[in-house]
Amino acid sequence: MNSTLPGAFPTAPVEIIVVLSILIFVTVVSNFLIIVVFIKYSRLRTPFNAYCLSLAIGDFLVGAIDMPYYTLYTLYLGVWHYGPTNCSIWMFFDYFATGLSMWSLTVISVDRVWAVTWAISYRLHNKMSKSLALITTAWLITFFAMIFEYTKTRMFTAERLQSVNSTLDPEQCNWDVEGLPEWAAAINVVTVLIWIPSVVSVVSYIIIVAKIMQAKRTRSRVAGAPRGEIPVDSQEKKVPLSNKERKEKQAFLLLTLLICAIIGCWAPWYIYYVISFYTGIWNETANQATYWLAYSMSTINPFLLNVANNDIRLAIQELFGYVSKKKQRRPGQAQVSTVSTSIRKRDIVED
Repeated sequence: MNSTLPGAFPTAPVEIIVVLSILIFVTVVSNFLIIVVFIKYSRLRTPFNAYCLSLAIGDFLVGAIDMPYYTLYTLYLGVWHYGPTNCSIWMFFDYFATGLSMWSLTVISVDRVWAVTWAISYRLHNKMSKSLALITTAWLITFFAMIFEYTKTRMFTAERLQSVNSTLDPEQCNWDVEGLPEWAAAINVVTVLIWIPSVVSVVSYIIIVAKIMQAKRTRSRVAGAPRGEIPVDSQEKKVPLSNKERKEKQAFLLLTLLICAIIGCWAPWYIYYVISFYTGIWNETANQATYWLAYSMSTINPFLLNVANNDIRLAIQELFGYVSKKKQRRPGQAQVSTVSTSIRKRDIVED
């Protein structure tokens, strides 16, 4: 049941606001922990984990800025009571933080395509400098994709608010473009920040799965060939997965979970947006419900990182003192032989 705050403004049910507040708290804390362990433990600063950090930063901004503002917007049932300055702050980070999260996921997807398609090239270039270059590209795309349209719409809104004959409702916080309805005003920005990275990520995942299946079929044909025709390399006995192979499997698992999160969290909003595009009908309740579901991906992502990335999971456990000294060893670290110093050095180098 809706309530009314002082000033006779109708508000959303208290239960909804409590749930949204919990969602904000979980999003902020979980992503903040990812950032903290990356800063605290140098062993996490690997090229692939750098992508995870970028994703966590984007999701943290969503939880710390976007969600609280949208909660206030939801509280008053789509009426904005906080002035144009707060509207501008929310609008900037709403598009930037969400876009950064999506493009960080795209970088992870592209990195995996590179790894499975051009393995030799990937090994040669898999350095932190490569990861930082890709992350910087994602940040720049996100920023420049929205800053010009953002500046334009805020200037347009300011001019309309100052106009004597203005018909603009000061209790609305929208991406306004002259001559366009609300659902179509930000379509260019939404396409670059949301649609394109989503499509690229899903297509990349399909390519990765196809490459993996192709490799499995190749191994099956080799295994079924007459003994004399089997290449020498394929006759080697199976050995336990190396540290590198474990990392590759973890990266694929993480990407799989993230793609599932995109489909589960963003698909309803995509469907609603397409319906609005073709019908021209804008339903605020449906918009808020699907947008909150899309926001919730930033809540889910850090838990997916914790599930799929052993390094991050162990680091978080260690941060809270839940990991024994034996488990604190890096995954795949070589056992140190006591036979001779030379053997110890060789084992560590080979790891």
